[in-house]
Amino acid sequence: MGCEGAAGRAMTPGTYTAKAPGKWLPGTVDGARFGAAAEPRLVEVAVTVDEGAITAVEITDCTDNDHFVRPVAERMIPAIIEHQSTAVDVVTGATRTSAAVLRATEDCLRQAGADVEAFRVPPPRVDADESVACDVCVVGGGHAGTIAALRALEEGASVLVLEKAGRIGGRGFCPSGVSAAGAAVEREAGITLTADDLYRQLYAETAGRANNLLVRAIVDDSGPMVDWLVDHGFRATPPRPDARPDEAFMCDFGRGQEKFQRLYDDYLLPGGARVMTETRALDLRLSDEGAVVGVEAQRQDDTRVHVACKAVVVATGGFGGNPALLKRLCHSANFFDRGLTTQCAGDGVLMCERAGAQLGPEIMPHMQEYLANPVCNFTDNLIKYVTYAGFLTVNQEGKRFMNECLNVEDAMGSGCASLRVQGGAYYYLISQDQVDAIQDGGVGGYFGGHLDDYLSKSVASRALVPIPNLQESLDDAVARGQAWRGDTAEELAAKVGFPDPAVFVATLERYNELCRRGVDEDFGKITQLMNEHAMPLYAIRSVIPIMGTLGGVKVNERLEALDDGDAPIRGLYVAGQEGSGFYTYPYYSTRCITTTYAYSSGRIAGRNAARLALAR
Repeated sequence: MGCEGAAGRAMTPGTYTAKAPGKWLPGTVDGARFGAAAEPRLVEVAVTVDEGAITAVEITDCTDNDHFVRPVAERMIPAIIEHQSTAVDVVTGATRTSAAVLRATEDCLRQAGADVEAFRVPPPRVDADESVACDVCVVGGGHAGTIAALRALEEGASVLVLEKAGRIGGRGFCPSGVSAAGAAVEREAGITLTADDLYRQLYAETAGRANNLLVRAIVDDSGPMVDWLVDHGFRATPPRPDARPDEAFMCDFGRGQEKFQRLYDDYLLPGGARVMTETRALDLRLSDEGAVVGVEAQRQDDTRVHVACKAVVVATGGFGGNPALLKRLCHSANFFDRGLTTQCAGDGVLMCERAGAQLGPEIMPHMQEYLANPVCNFTDNLIKYVTYAGFLTVNQEGKRFMNECLNVEDAMGSGCASLRVQGGAYYYLISQDQVDAIQDGGVGGYFGGHLDDYLSKSVASRALVPIPNLQESLDDAVARGQAWRGDTAEELAAKVGFPDPAVFVATLERYNELCRRGVDEDFGKITQLMNEHAMPLYAIRSVIPIMGTLGGVKVNERLEALDDGDAPIRGLYVAGQEGSGFYTYPYYSTRCITTTYAYSSGRIAGRNAARLALAR
């Protein structure tokens, strides 16, 4: 075998280059929203070899975000060279960038004349143990965990952060701000809204069904939380005085990972916090009295890590990347994961449950309002925005089932709720003339501009821009069997495969008749959105995209995990999307409230965990 391996590794010395697709694909547009290049390119890699070994690997061109590229360059590339293997572990949290580098590296090896299989021998695993002690162990280095760690450190506790991914920050690069009340930047801008105003708004949106002690604690912390983050280098832009209600409390921090990296570089690491990336927490250790006294973890190379601590903050980001847990707790796994939640596999929820924690009564997918498809990545392109036109939507039987205004007015709340109730896929209808108009002028252009004010009062304002690649995206979906085009209703129904084509034909005829009358007698859609569908007509298959989950372990207003008797489990705190009580179904209309909860729950949990640890 050794001889065969040596022969397979024989190469012509030199430097070779190759390209492969990374996080953001060429021609897609969504990466720019999160700080990547406006025009993504393939990842380019240069590999230098001698007669039998890889001597250098370099990423020579990459438009993926730096927080994806950096850990790949710092961790995975040295491992490729050290182990002479393309079967090294990818960087969790930067999977697509990792895969691009590995794929391009293998392409370079082929160019050099190597048998790639000879380089696919996995590195040996490690059989070792490591013991660590601290006051507070924070499981998860996303936005909730990072904030919890910093607050605990500033309370005087020694802190260890365990992060399964190869980078910190989690999905913190995605959201741009929070909803808060009473922050200094708001007062300076003349905003007079108070914590009472924000609480009343959230109370109305949940009809009081949330844990109001918890909601009140988060609201009261929201203004001080913004001030605290500004003191730690965040730049906050206050809301406009004339902002609509859902944005009236929104302080914008800007997208990107840099603000989180600064918290580690300028505060956490200099302050003595220890961070262990690529280290997955496996279980909580309990004392004989049932208090949390440690964490069992495992490094990516299989090293067992034994953490002794006095308090734990669990903040692992939910379970959006775990289809089995989605099925169990959300009663369906038929969602499209945008690639933001893959590493969030429910580790925290399961650990807490095994430690005796109670799960909350409302656990739900964190749904997004876009058009999404598991085969065609609509969500990286502007085709996702066509839902804001409120066109006819039908279920898998070809029946209309909702007032499509909800996809415009309350897309992430009632709109998503209506779609989810149907289960499985649904179909969005759009005529060729509508495609042409939206492609050139956006949804607002299709409506001639007279609905711009209506559209701008919600997230549908995103669709006021032209969607130049709409036809291209549709053609691709048709070619891949995820959209269908018909010159008649009967032809389209047959292509889609509705169980009874006559049902769809009748649905379309009924809808067009109501459009001609200008009155939606079936679901109450506003007249201005009643637009008849002409032929030819497209049906686009869609499922609901998610950016994670909401809810899990039941917590109190101190962010303590509760057991089945609603008593706190001593030493166990849960922050961010892992915890239940703040959210109800459907989702809040107030913008960026998830990030508010992540930051403030992290602050409260970190403070209380540190104080308990220092008192034990």
